[in-house]
Amino acid sequence: LGNLTALTTLYVDHNQLRQLPDSLGNLTALTWLTLGRNPLTSPSDDVVSQGLEAVLTYLRANRASIRQWTSKLLIVGEGRVGKTSLVKALADQPHNPGEPTTHGLLLSRLPLVHPGESSIVMDLSVWDFGGQDIYHATHQFFLTGRSLFLLVWNASEGADRGRLRYWLDIITARAPQAPILIVATHTATRPADIDLTELHEQYPAIIGHLSVDCAARTGIDALRTAITTAAADLPLMGAAWPRRWVTTAAELTTAGLPRHLSTDELWQAMGRAGILDSSERQTLAIALHHRGEILYFPDDEELADTVVLDPQWLNVCIARILDNPGVAARRGLLTTADMADAWPKLSHGEREHLLNLMDRFDVSYRIRDSRDGAKGIVVSWLPQAAPDISPVWPLSGNEIRLVYQLPVLPPGIPGWFLARSHRFATEYRWRTGAVLRHPDGEHVGLLRTDTQRRRIELTVRGPMPAPFFAVLDDGLNLTIDRYPGLKVTRWVPCHSHGSCDEEFDYAKVVHRVRRGHHDIYCRELEGMVDIAGLLTGITPPVRDLATAADVRELAATVEQMRDGLEQHNALAQRNHMRVGTLIQQAQSAHCPSVFTITYTGKRKIGKSTHVLRLYCEEPGTWHPLPGDTGCYEVTELAEWLRTAGPYMAKTLRFLRATMPYIGPILGIAAHDLQEQLADELDLFKQVLDDTPADRLDDPNQSKHDSGDAPIRHAENDADYRVLRAMMLRLDPDQHWGGLSHLLTPEGLSLYVCSEHLSAYRQLPNR
Repeated sequence: LGNLTALTTLYVDHNQLRQLPDSLGNLTALTWLTLGRNPLTSPSDDVVSQGLEAVLTYLRANRASIRQWTSKLLIVGEGRVGKTSLVKALADQPHNPGEPTTHGLLLSRLPLVHPGESSIVMDLSVWDFGGQDIYHATHQFFLTGRSLFLLVWNASEGADRGRLRYWLDIITARAPQAPILIVATHTATRPADIDLTELHEQYPAIIGHLSVDCAARTGIDALRTAITTAAADLPLMGAAWPRRWVTTAAELTTAGLPRHLSTDELWQAMGRAGILDSSERQTLAIALHHRGEILYFPDDEELADTVVLDPQWLNVCIARILDNPGVAARRGLLTTADMADAWPKLSHGEREHLLNLMDRFDVSYRIRDSRDGAKGIVVSWLPQAAPDISPVWPLSGNEIRLVYQLPVLPPGIPGWFLARSHRFATEYRWRTGAVLRHPDGEHVGLLRTDTQRRRIELTVRGPMPAPFFAVLDDGLNLTIDRYPGLKVTRWVPCHSHGSCDEEFDYAKVVHRVRRGHHDIYCRELEGMVDIAGLLTGITPPVRDLATAADVRELAATVEQMRDGLEQHNALAQRNHMRVGTLIQQAQSAHCPSVFTITYTGKRKIGKSTHVLRLYCEEPGTWHPLPGDTGCYEVTELAEWLRTAGPYMAKTLRFLRATMPYIGPILGIAAHDLQEQLADELDLFKQVLDDTPADRLDDPNQSKHDSGDAPIRHAENDADYRVLRAMMLRLDPDQHWGGLSHLLTPEGLSLYVCSEHLSAYRQLPNR
């Protein structure tokens, strides 16, 4: 295959391949490669998950590879069950009856001889997590797949105190494919007693249950054998790495580098080891991140420029905030003085970066407009009891409500959602809920969590609650998506005829719509209710959009909404941007995507000069930039229409729906602005109307529905890679008329004006 240099498409899924031949790196014309359902060790999942370019880069660098026998052992469980004593026993270290409580995270190494190859020593990176509740949310982000879990409980206290099902749900949600060994400690005085058969039926990832006593050293050898056997089968164990990757990884840990450094400094360190290609550098950095050796977040604008080389150092820094008595006494209020006390040796810039990391981990959320030294709210110290919300919660009005039923409530929910939605925060917030207010002052949201029933309820009330509900719903779904193995059932309460206890399964309601039905039977009403009224504002979560067909289905849903655009323009525009975001992320081809093309000359369309005008993409208020800002001369109209015709036709409909609601923006009176928009959109429509209809069909509709990664392919509407290339010809410096690229807390990729950007960057007064 390596000689087929003109090959563009290659399917090798379902082939039981453990290793790809390095010669595939010669396929320079390859644009489509599927590798699904192969037990690959070279390249590893870390590389494959990054896409085609990462795979080809790896294969080209893999001419001389070294197998890596390193993986992770994650030890979790309640506090004071003996996790640290167990780690010491496995390493043949003396037992300490007074072992102190672990704060945050302890890292160590455990060498084990490979069970099938005695000349090979496997190196397990052991992550021992503190069991106190306040730490649970922080170390969720280190509970990664491709690792082995030990779930530890104290037999002398019983399985209920050990909360085995809670921890099994957490592990399954975060790493559904990771193997789990359950370990009972303190068994010298009381034998372990659990129903392993029943647990295994519910949690098939369990591979065994062992009993040990660290003080008496009983059962340790059997546990070590079980760990050795399981570790040998881990996906990362034995993966082949290019030699220079191995050299670079060693240099990063032995070269005396600081615990955190800029990405430029990381690239320089990689360059000294011979890695000069930017794609290969990023691939290696992400691989090291997945292996737990560094922390690197390339998709986060505020964190992408910094790399943490010592995860334990980061955990210690965060623990110093969580353990701060002043923060606890102030119900989670974090001040500048607290930061100086917790991190005395760090500079102001380093403290700010740590605060950004805590935002990224949703340990806290920032206060950016404080006048009293307050820097953030630590979620874990919010009050347990709900306050009286009657002063701010409307008793009546239009309402949208949705209930999320979960098998377990992870410790970060709803705290992470509150952090993500902090720009809507009010003073009415507590550990399991919050009141959220839209900037328009007319719409109020309420999040409530029932911990006993494991339910989250999201409600929005106001004159037109759908757009605000869609924003909050996206944020909550993005929070839940942190747990890929979490099975969520969404229930839509019936609210079409006053107070009603009936709830409809969202998935079944959507299935009924697909079969052509417009209503559904309510048992309490003993009659039919309108489905449209139930589902307005509720869209499929991103986790359900796993394939190209799913993305096209969302696009079709957006298309079907056009009849109600005048009422729901913000919601329609938001869903339109969701489709674009999914495509852009899949292709790494971000660029402004809301624009008009108009003609100004008197010559025949197609020969005269045209103007492309960029718009701010804030959903619900799409608007042009002032004057000639964001305007570009287009001389190749035919190419633009051929590439983006269908996309532009849909954009025109959404732009027209914006006009009645856009209001006084950019200092222009609403009436004058609407007249200006109407004139421009009429010109835009004339350009499209003069285009042959067949050019506005969907020429990029994919015939591939595999969904297997990695791919490089546009799925629907305009091909964003081509669109980006054309936009870069207009603006190679990517100034975009002053528009700023923003990844919203709910996951939308937008280009927005400075006014709307400030709404995301600042928090409301508290």
